[in-house]
Formats: sequence, structure tokens, C-alpha cells
Amino acid sequence: MSKGKSLSAIFLLLCAVILSQGCRNQLVPQEEFSVTYNGNGNTGGTVPVDPNTYVPGATVTVLANTGGLEKTDHSFLGWNTRADGTGIAYEASGYDTFTMGSADVTLYAKWASWHAVGNPGFSAGQAISLSLAFSDGTPYVAYRDGGSGGKATVMKFDGIDWVPVGAPGFSADWACHPSLAFSDGTPYVAYNDGGNNGKATVMKYNGENWDPVGAPGFSADWVCYTSLAFSDGTPYVAYMDGGNNGKATVMKFEGGSWAPVGKPGFSAGEVYCTSLAVYNGTPYVAYRDEANNGKATVMKLEGENWVPVGNPGFSADWVYYTSLAFSDGTPYVAYGDYGNNGKATVMKFDGGSWAPVGDPGFSADWAYYTSLAFSDGTPYVAYSDYANGGKATVMKFE
Repeated sequence: MSKGKSLSAIFLLLCAVILSQGCRNQLVPQEEFSVTYNGNGNTGGTVPVDPNTYVPGATVTVLANTGGLEKTDHSFLGWNTRADGTGIAYEASGYDTFTMGSADVTLYAKWASWHAVGNPGFSAGQAISLSLAFSDGTPYVAYRDGGSGGKATVMKFDGIDWVPVGAPGFSADWACHPSLAFSDGTPYVAYNDGGNNGKATVMKYNGENWDPVGAPGFSADWVCYTSLAFSDGTPYVAYMDGGNNGKATVMKFEGGSWAPVGKPGFSAGEVYCTSLAVYNGTPYVAYRDEANNGKATVMKLEGENWVPVGNPGFSADWVYYTSLAFSDGTPYVAYGDYGNNGKATVMKFDGGSWAPVGDPGFSADWAYYTSLAFSDGTPYVAYSDYANGGKATVMKFE
């Protein structure tokens, strides 16, 4: 056989192999998989239906809640690959995507609601001006203790019950609006100090007793609605400042003394229920804003000036006991909501405006002295519970 004929034979053989493989691929189509949506206990609405099938590696767009799924006393949070919500979470925005694997996928509606942590009404007596904070996932609450002559008490949840931290009623005299925060696992409490003419005092727990931080009664005049936060180990305190016509002032403790942060009395008008948080070194303050008909306002420090976060007076109606906290850089505010019969409401700032978290007015009845905190992204709210004789209740949203 000539060399030319040999090459021709080889070429024809290769063509036959390629054609044979192509025919074989056509005879065995690639397997496709589906995406099913499950209402996971919904009491209304219908699940969306995805009519498409997908080959492995294809991009799947997660559907929005087009059928208006709802569940009594719950809020719809999106979709999850597990019914208990511990799988992979997807937003129901109509824009979230995932890559199809080699099996059918079921996406379950994720629901959340507010429910109690421990027993509702756990304090011995009436709890006034509650403040909630976490240390290593454990919730702590400070409050003015009606069972201890209005002095300050701190309690923590041990997984079963709420137990005292140090002696109940540890302050020397009555303590109005105690505010709780942690630094390196140590609890600190700021309050309006009845033993120092209503001026501001901060104390910390040394493992057995509560000791003052700096001079007790350090503010220039009487204060109200004290709120405590930390930034890199430095304590900050915000309050309604009697020396500045009831406007908002923030101070910090450094070099052994307390000094103002920005301009003292920086708010447009009188404030109530000041609540302080510090995020990435920037202090933020929420309050009931009398310059905006008692609605909620949040401000932050930019340079030496205080500027609003979103619209001043953003709440639908007037509020009381505003409480500010951050989760993943997003500010949230809890408050007693006059527009919902005094029940508790939580809102968050989405970058452009303030929107509710769960149902507005979620508590069983009036909620006084609301205090908001986060643990692993889960919001908790403590309050004086009118439905339980004004005793302390803590709820979480999940």
C-alpha cells in the first residue's frame, strides 16, 4: 500500500470514530434536574413554580415570593436548602442565583418570628429602663430594679434561668436609665446617678463587685437617658444633657478623664431616649427627636460634626425608648411604637431608608424601655413587659 493510501485510510478511520461518538452522544442526552419550592408550613399564598429543567453546571435564578406566601405571626425571610433554615440561604429578590448540581433541588421558605428567651417577666420586681448586651453569646440585662429600691441590677441568662451578676441593686443610690456594654468580657454600666445629683456615673464588674470608672457623677450637669458603648476599649457615653437644654451630648473616657465627642448639645432640639453605638470607630446616636414631633432620628459623627442617617424623624409616628445596634454594618433601631399601640417595633437602615424587621408592633402588649442587641446576626429585644406586670422580658427574631 502506498504512503498516500495509508494516510487516507487513517483519516477515514478517525472520521468514523468521531461520527460514532457523536451519534452515541445524541443517543444518550445529558440528564436534567428541577428546582421545587416548598412553603414550609405557610398558612397563605402559593409557592412559585419553576417550569425549567437544568443540566449540571447551569445557572439557576432563584424565584421571588411571587405567590405571596405568608405564615401566621411569622415573617418571610427568603429560601433555604433545608427546612430548618440551617442550609444554604438565598434571597427571594428574583436576582439571587446558584449553580445546578447533579440532583433535584428543593428550596424551603424560611420563616422567623419573635419569641421569648427564658421566662417572660423574669425579674423579681418591676424592671425599669432595661439595657441588653451580649458577651460570648450570653445575653445580659441591666435595669433599674423596682425590687431593690430603684438601684441598678444586672442579670444574665445561663441557658435555663436568668441569674444576677454580682449583688442585685449594686449602685449606691437610685440609678436611672442604666446602660450596659462589654469590653474584653467585662460588663460596664452607665447611669443617671441619684447619689450624685443625677449626674452620669459609669461602673464596671471586677468579678465580685461593681467599681466606678473615673469619678462618679462626671458630667457637668444632670443627665438623662445615659447610653454606653465601646470602641477599641474606650468607653463612650451619650445622654440628654441638662447643661445644654436637654439636647444630645456624647463623651468618652481617655487619659483618666471624660471629654466631649464633637459639639456638646449637638441635636436640633431636645432629645429623649438617647441610644449610642460605635461602628468602625464612628459613634452613632438614636433618639426620640422633639424637633421632629417625637419621631425617631439617628445621627453619626463625621469629622467634628453630627449628621443624620437617613431622614430625621423617620418613624411613622412618635416613639419612646429608642435603642440602636449594628449587625454586619447595618444599623437597627428598636422602640416602643405609638403607631402600633405602644408595642415593640424594630427597623433597619438599608442604605437609603428605614424599613421594618418582621411585623411592626410584635410584642404582646405595651413594651417599655426597649433595648436591642445582636448575637451572631440574630436580633434580641429586652423590654419592660406590660403583659407581665412590667417585669423584664427578652425576645429574639428567628
